[in-house]
Amino acid sequence: MPGPRNHSFLDELVHWGLLVALALWLPVALAQGIPYRSVTTHTPAYLAPEEPVPVFYLLPGTPVELIRDQGGWAQIRDADGGLYWVPSANLDPRRTVIVTVDRAEVRSAPDPEAAIVFEVERNVVLSLLATHDGWVEVAHGSLRGFISRSAVWGP
Repeated sequence: MPGPRNHSFLDELVHWGLLVALALWLPVALAQGIPYRSVTTHTPAYLAPEEPVPVFYLLPGTPVELIRDQGGWAQIRDADGGLYWVPSANLDPRRTVIVTVDRAEVRSAPDPEAAIVFEVERNVVLSLLATHDGWVEVAHGSLRGFISRSAVWGP
């Protein structure tokens, strides 16, 4: 039976180096874990790829969560939690968000006390520029600002 192992300085360095690398990598991996896309054109949504009649149509810019991509079809989840199939070619990696509250304020900075730049209503689609600790930097036409992450879906 082997005796107790002596840990060298190199063993300890490798051990702690791996822990530090994991600690730095994990938040980035989790933040990018959900692949969101936006719809490029007026897009039919089906319950299954082989269905002949769409359930409804998604408007251009609508954000969706990509569940899986197979054979020219993408299974997606919409802001209401519904699962549908759409043609993969109609999805774009450019990110958008959709307003999920009746009315939301878009501010000049990621701060609830910052000046209001503009207001948006439920179901308005905004271009996603960046995320900041509970805030999403967005654009709508030439207007830019920050909206609370709790007021939108898709970040």
